[in-house]
Amino acid sequence: MGNDERLIAFYRGEGHDHKGRRLEGIWELPSFWLEHTHDYIQWLFPIPEMGRFNAFASLLTPRVMLVPINYASKIDIAT
Repeated sequence: MGNDERLIAFYRGEGHDHKGRRLEGIWELPSFWLEHTHDYIQWLFPIPEMGRFNAFASLLTPRVMLVPINYASKIDIAT
């Protein structure tokens, strides 16, 4: 699965991050965990360039920016 497909699947709730965590699972984690773990941030707030702390996070590309995440399941991202 390519970068764009991984990030869109993660936001659809169909995919996971580089450690197998799903979006809903991250939302449910306690604030203590969120404050002491940082490799999830670039998954929740992707950026167009590789971050210094998480080389495994998907990058935000112009193609991903065009997909409205709440409607992503209705859009063919292969084109």
